[in-house]
Amino acid sequence: SIIGRGGSKISKVQQETGTRVKVNSRERNHNDQCLVTITGPKENCEDAEKIINDIVNEGGPNERGSMDIWVQTSCLGRIIGKRRSKIKEIERTYRVEIDVKKEK
Repeated sequence: SIIGRGGSKISKVQQETGTRVKVNSRERNHNDQCLVTITGPKENCEDAEKIINDIVNEGGPNERGSMDIWVQTSCLGRIIGKRRSKIKEIERTYRVEIDVKKEK
């Protein structure tokens, strides 16, 4: 994602290039690409464009998926870790989001 957690990547691009970057995720083209508007001096905009393209291309194909798996309740502590440390490590390493739901 070019936005980053809490907008961190966009903020960094803006700080490094002296530009304003606006992501309009509601406006999409036929290839499911969203509109990114970069505002500022021309040379700075070109620098921001290069950084954004590098971010987009670093992850390979941007395919999203989802799956559900069942895990024994007695094993959840080993998967979640203290203060969600294991889940955070897995999310960071594999660039995924994990949501543990308890069935009632």
